[in-house]
Order: sequence, then C-alpha cells, then structure tokens
Amino acid sequence: MRVAVIGSRKISDYDWLQEILRKVIEQDRVVLVSGGSEGVDTLVHKFAKENNIDSFMYKPHFLLDKRAQYSPRDFFTRYRQIIDNSDQVVVIVDTETNEPDLEFAQEYADKRQRPLFVISYK
Repeated sequence: MRVAVIGSRKISDYDWLQEILRKVIEQDRVVLVSGGSEGVDTLVHKFAKENNIDSFMYKPHFLLDKRAQYSPRDFFTRYRQIIDNSDQVVVIVDTETNEPDLEFAQEYADKRQRPLFVISYK
C-alpha cells in the first residue's frame, strides 16, 4: 500500500510525527510517498530511512530542471502526482498556519476518491 503523507512546512516535531506514522503504518508492506519540502515531508523520509521503509519523494519541477523557472503551480502539480500515485492520503496540518496548498491536496484527494485522513498538529 502506498501512503501519501503531506503536511505543513512549519511542523518540525519529529517525535510527534513518528507516533503518527507508527499509527498510520499498520501493514508490513507500505511505501511512504511525499514531497521534498521542509517540515512534514522531510521528516517522513527521515522516518522511512530510519525504519527501513520504502519511500518515494516527488520534488517540484523547478528543482529538478535547472532551466525551469520557479512557479507556485509546480507545488500543486506535485500534490497531484503524490495523490495520483498513492492508495490513501494523510494530510497533517498546523492549525495555526493557513496553507492553501494543503486545502488543495485535501480537495484533490477527495476528488480522486482516495481515503483521506486529516490530522491536526497539537
């Protein structure tokens, strides 16, 4: 099962995130799918590496192609890629931060009929 875990760039509490991920991972065969941003994305891949769990990272286009210009649309494209390549989606939000891209991810997961779990940080 491929589990997308995406979330706030403001969250840096690794101990808290490890507890959440252990609850999310109930099966032996799981692949964690996320982006490469600061915060939750980076911590997800750290957790996967430390626990010998396969993971896949989707980075925005402008980071992969040096000729590409920065575009905020790249982040929305990346969320589509993450969700389209996952069986379920976990979105971790910081309740004190307004992040429209995470709202987009939730709406897109719902549109693609992926099981969606939204977890609020503290």
